Amino acid sequence: MGIIKKRLDTLNVQNSISTDLMTLFGANTVEKGSHKLGELTYFVCLKMLGESVGKLGLDLYKDKSDSSTMDSRHYLNAVLRRPNPHTTPFSFWSALELNKNHYGNGYAYIHMERGKVHSLHILESEKVQVWIDDAGLWSTPNSVWYVYTDQNGQQYKLSHEQVIHHKTSVSFNGITGLSAKDCLYLSFDNAKAGQKYINTLFNNGLSSGSVVYYTGDLDKKGEVLIQNKLMQLGSGTNNVGGVLPLPVGMKLEQLKQDLVSSQFLELNKYNAQQISSVFGIKPSMINDYSNSKYASSQAEQQAFYVDTLMPVLVPLESELSYKLLTKREFQSGYNLEFNIDSIIRADFKTRMETYAQAVDKGILSINSVRKREGEPPVPEGDKLIVNGTYIPLADVGKQYSKGGE
Repeated sequence: MGIIKKRLDTLNVQNSISTDLMTLFGANTVEKGSHKLGELTYFVCLKMLGESVGKLGLDLYKDKSDSSTMDSRHYLNAVLRRPNPHTTPFSFWSALELNKNHYGNGYAYIHMERGKVHSLHILESEKVQVWIDDAGLWSTPNSVWYVYTDQNGQQYKLSHEQVIHHKTSVSFNGITGLSAKDCLYLSFDNAKAGQKYINTLFNNGLSSGSVVYYTGDLDKKGEVLIQNKLMQLGSGTNNVGGVLPLPVGMKLEQLKQDLVSSQFLELNKYNAQQISSVFGIKPSMINDYSNSKYASSQAEQQAFYVDTLMPVLVPLESELSYKLLTKREFQSGYNLEFNIDSIIRADFKTRMETYAQAVDKGILSINSVRKREGEPPVPEGDKLIVNGTYIPLADVGKQYSKGGE
């Protein structure tokens, strides 16, 4: 990765620096290559969270006269609209969220040029290690460093100012997060066993084992011969619906074992709910409406934002504001916020009624409403308007007095 300027020393860090001086966090305890994306519910949850964050616009705001206004002229807006020449904002934020949920930590490199953010680049989480320099060998004591290893085996040392670190809310040290898959070993095993059961059932033509009754006596060799012959004729999907010939004196009876009697569907649904609950996703969001209690889709989306996305967006906004803005801008009140209108946006009738009340009460201007709806501004549309009959509470009744008495 040529854009990273600070090359790590060729010496082996773990051999040249004792672990007493450098504390390694975030070690990957999961077997390398043991991805769990093949489990359907897990994949759906990762996809939903990644797409939910990716489709949100990221806006830059500044405090002005005790109010927050959008700064559309700041150079950083160009980076937010295109993090790097190869990645769209949707793909970038989706990939960062995907890495965070799957590995517990998502990383992005901040490429600076002349003191300004030039571009942002995703770092593969499994190739990044987090180090705490508690002895001050690289910099000031207890500083955080990120060691990235590229595909050629070269290592790069990055300071915490150069890396966007997006981690899960489950963290024992406050520096690295715990991945969802580390909490789901048992659920993954259950889901894998259930899928294997279904595959075996289909391969056997949706039939379970059978019992053969025979009135005579058979030696061991005869039993094995008849068993192999019947299994050859009666197993596999290619033989479904075929004729199974039996010798005289034999009777075949199939054992009853279906998905209903084994409560497979209930167990599979319970397992899916366990997986989704780790991500904070309610069952209704993964198409399980058996216990849904929402009055409308709007209420469901509102609950999804408050309960699921807000714990994701709030820390990410804080991290981006601190890492992408200059120290002066950060201290003066600049901040980055995701636009959540695409999630909790109401239907057209409800929006118009809400806008009318906001304009009538002097809360929003006409141009502010038109901007939210994607319409061009109109002359004099930036002025706040109110009903002329409104008076302060302390002045109620004065209109009936004469001469001010």
